[in-house]
Amino acid sequence: KNSQIRKFRLSKEAKQKADRRRREVEEAFIKTTHQLRQEAAQARREEKTRERKQRLLEEEDPEKQRRLEVTFRAHEYLRFRF
Repeated sequence: KNSQIRKFRLSKEAKQKADRRRREVEEAFIKTTHQLRQEAAQARREEKTRERKQRLLEEEDPEKQRRLEVTFRAHEYLRFRF
């Protein structure tokens, strides 16, 4: 089978319109993927925070628990500082 893509001759205005539309679609796609990546990163951060809290609660040794709490508070401070 000979499957060739037919080339259309577009007027200057039609070419500009097609290029503009293509650019708009690309920008919308980039915004959507960016938002999805942001949400995934936020979910990972929240999961790490939950794990730290859980580790803190499960720790038996009071001295180690205190050190974990200091580390946890430092992470929280840095996270909300910026």
